[in-house]
Amino acid sequence: NDFSNILVNAPVYIPDYRMVLTNNSYYDGLADCPGDGDYDALSNYLDSQLIAYPKLLHVFAAGNDGAITCSPFPGAFATIKSGFQTAKNILTVGNFSSFTYSIHYASSRGPVNDGRIKPEVVAGGENITSTTPYNTYGTMSGTSMSSPTATGILALIDERYRQLHGGADPDGALVKALITNSADDFGNPGPDFTYGFGMINARTAVEALEQNHYFTGSVSNGGNTAFTVPALPSGSYQLKLMLYWPDPAALPYAASTL
Repeated sequence: NDFSNILVNAPVYIPDYRMVLTNNSYYDGLADCPGDGDYDALSNYLDSQLIAYPKLLHVFAAGNDGAITCSPFPGAFATIKSGFQTAKNILTVGNFSSFTYSIHYASSRGPVNDGRIKPEVVAGGENITSTTPYNTYGTMSGTSMSSPTATGILALIDERYRQLHGGADPDGALVKALITNSADDFGNPGPDFTYGFGMINARTAVEALEQNHYFTGSVSNGGNTAFTVPALPSGSYQLKLMLYWPDPAALPYAASTL
């Protein structure tokens, strides 16, 4: 499929092909600042779909508006593309330069207009050799290279989960939580609007999966539930805990979407 047809056809491809991931490197909206940051009908559509199909996870390129200034924010910030990219339950990926070992200057950054952190992670996207039309290869840069880098890693994690769980598929929410909490922190300590939770790290993510460093469960409104974290080994370790849930779709352009 090309462009958003993969999203429209997801309800067919899930039972027919056992589809669990999609990679998406496009946006639908205005150019530059007027087309950045909004949670709109497209965001609502994706969030509703991922609630309906919990094994599915969409991965999106954050956009390449990082070289512009969207007042009143400092340059590069608040430049995540509107629509698909601002949905809550997808994974939005920024461009990490392996040459400067930092964010690529053109990579779109958060926050989105309701204040949420985007992108969630960054991945290599500068001077990436890939396939191009007419059976050729080329070198390209942008979040459209970072997004497939991340999606390929997620596919390997899905495959490893199937090996460990009798062929069953993980929830997309679990895969997203593993990949974000295991990312290598860059920029400001902790999650930020430039790197999200950090640079994607396939090794630490799959190790967290293999060592069962996660819990899944549910809790009713006003209720509580408890989980026990195993004792840490002696020595210097950093414990990172993340609470993640797939959130119901919000109304388009809501002031607060969570």
